[in-house]
Amino acid sequence: MKRTNIGVFVLLFALAGAAFAAEPVNEPREAPENAAQEFTWNGKLVDQACKDKSIDRNCPVTPQTERFGLVVDGGTILPFDEASNQAARDALAKGNHKGNVAVSVVGARDQGLFKVESIQVKK
Repeated sequence: MKRTNIGVFVLLFALAGAAFAAEPVNEPREAPENAAQEFTWNGKLVDQACKDKSIDRNCPVTPQTERFGLVVDGGTILPFDEASNQAARDALAKGNHKGNVAVSVVGARDQGLFKVESIQVKK
């Protein structure tokens, strides 16, 4: 009988400890990588095809660039989806930009790709 009481006590104590150790329900959490939450990102455009082939993260854009990515603080590269690639090409064509192009981009990460709502080239 004592063994059963001790076992029940230990089980209840463990459950109570787990309940207090759990994260509070009402605190905000960071969105998962695949969540489509919109943010403004500042960074540098890169040629994603170059980046895929090279360990060097310095892959400047050229007029021939077809696939883009955005390098943000810390060196993280966010590859663009197809519609966003077109938005980047259009933004670069307006000013004949090439090389290391700093931009401000509004959009969201979704399924590992960056979906651009708007892109503005910084001067």
